[in-house]
Amino acid sequence: SSISNYSSSSSSTRGNRGKSSTCSGRSCNLDTMDTDCRAVFWRSSSSNSSSHSVRRGSRSRSFCSEVHRQSRGFGSSGGSDGGGDRSRIDRRGSGGGGRGPGNRFDPDTSLQDLLDLGAMPSEVEVAEVLARHWSRWAGHPGRTITWLKGLAQKGRPETAAALLRVARSFEVEVGTFHFNITVGACVRSGLWETAAALLTEMVGGSISKDTSTYNCMVSLCGRRGDLDRALALLSEMRTRRVEPDVVTYNTTISAFDRGGRWEVALRLFAEMATRGIRRTVVSYNSAMSACGRGSGWEVAFELLAQMYDCALQADVVSYNSAITACERAGRWTLALCCLHAMTESALRRTAVTYGAAISACEKDGRWVAALALLGDMESSTVKCDVVAFNSAISACEKGFRWEVALSLLAEMDRVRLKSDSVSWSAAVSACEKGAQWQTSVHLLSHMASGGVAASAVTWSSALTA
Repeated sequence: SSISNYSSSSSSTRGNRGKSSTCSGRSCNLDTMDTDCRAVFWRSSSSNSSSHSVRRGSRSRSFCSEVHRQSRGFGSSGGSDGGGDRSRIDRRGSGGGGRGPGNRFDPDTSLQDLLDLGAMPSEVEVAEVLARHWSRWAGHPGRTITWLKGLAQKGRPETAAALLRVARSFEVEVGTFHFNITVGACVRSGLWETAAALLTEMVGGSISKDTSTYNCMVSLCGRRGDLDRALALLSEMRTRRVEPDVVTYNTTISAFDRGGRWEVALRLFAEMATRGIRRTVVSYNSAMSACGRGSGWEVAFELLAQMYDCALQADVVSYNSAITACERAGRWTLALCCLHAMTESALRRTAVTYGAAISACEKDGRWVAALALLGDMESSTVKCDVVAFNSAISACEKGFRWEVALSLLAEMDRVRLKSDSVSWSAAVSACEKGAQWQTSVHLLSHMASGGVAASAVTWSSALTA
């Protein structure tokens, strides 16, 4: 099915060294490629090759055989050799672009030329680079993959997208594998519109989709919050007999976890076992995170125990997810047990670990345990943050310890942490419970002078005191 509903109709302007090209949101094939870009390509390639003439009507047999040899297997996961998922192969091969010593291809130099174009080059600039290396590139069509991988590793997804489009426009063979590399780089860099446009070009160019392609599409849907579409893609894979793998399920579970639909996330996690897909640490972490959002602390601990039964080593994220589930359910004792287990497993606690544990103590008014955790946090290499202090102040407020709450508020200023409205509101509420109305008014005055807006709840606590 088409994914045109995800494509961007608007084009993105790319400015680099005074040049611009509106090519981000459209398909650039041989018929629609800018005339200037094609002219630059052929003019430059002709001038850079004295012994290897590049003619539009010629075909190099060695080039074509090399294309089929190196690109075999880049098709769909259904077992085809990729013949139905590629663009037209190059018909402008070099007349003598062989592998001789005088014509050796240097991928590092070619890749560096592309990197020197900057983060957002135009297609004309990319075509100029290809023209300079054309006589040698024509004999090594697999180098397109080398370039795309290099650009993806260097964090240049825009350049990779421009390279892919220019290569297609000049009939260099590209297939599923080329698109997967480029789309994946765009998704990882947060270029959702560019990734969606490339996927639309992929469908329009009759290039088949494999498991990696669907993984990129599901990730794109998750980032854009279109969870129903992500679930539909999972069903589409089964219909087209493209087997989802562990990455597919992990990506989908994470998307539903972030979207707050924890029931669907847990159902997909259970589906992995029924389909014989081995769960990984990432799978368990995403499922436990979903349990935290749904206050399913019992399931979270059951999953944590299952990890050990499956010989999977729980990591910091695993314990953080379990502690967060305990925090939302108010199970502060279990949260402290998780902290102890992390110490025994030689896992380093993070700010998220301490913040969730202190918050769990705060919900039950366990101010002594909260202060102990805050002190342990300060003595370790973990930097205290505003969230941890706010939870500790709230714990003191619920434990009727207004003096300790004020001392924590002063401590925040000492360690150069900017207190926010939550910090002051908890301190005012602590004074209200301690019948310290003068101190409450004094805190309100400090809030006004510090530019912190007092909420209606804060004013109500001060008046009640």
